[in-house]
Amino acid sequence: MKTLSAQLLQSLKKLIGFHKDLFNTVKNEEDSLLEMEIKGIQEATRLKQALIDAIEIEESHRISLTKTISEKINIPYEDLTLRKIIHYLQKSDIRIAESLDSAFRTLKVLTERISVQNNRNRIIVKNSIHHVDNMKNNLFQDKDPKAETYTPTGHKKNKANGPKVISREV
Repeated sequence: MKTLSAQLLQSLKKLIGFHKDLFNTVKNEEDSLLEMEIKGIQEATRLKQALIDAIEIEESHRISLTKTISEKINIPYEDLTLRKIIHYLQKSDIRIAESLDSAFRTLKVLTERISVQNNRNRIIVKNSIHHVDNMKNNLFQDKDPKAETYTPTGHKKNKANGPKVISREV
């Protein structure tokens, strides 16, 4: 059991490393989004995908270890949680139990931070798309050139129809 718990701890440490890298990547992605740096956005997207793939591989290894541990301690896999493993190990190996608890808390904080940062990035992208749509509508707005040519009193309007000027040089 000691070997399995040590392997589980190693797996969690790898997951922590991947999640730290993922957090840094989504932070860098925010900078690239704000600076509208396409290469930075593409690089962040590529790195995120690679990290997610690595996390999935390590997570499948962790699941395999957890299944083996569930057989050793006679707890059905479906009912086994990391908290239950930690509680079980506190009786025999307090050092590993504390290390697993620390790793669990670290992973939890990292996943929360990644989620918050991804939501911030999502809002930036959503706002950027909204601004682009507004600019597009402002520039290419279809107006009937004959509509609203004259005021109700019969005077010709000086208002230009069609695309609007965004800025004028003075």
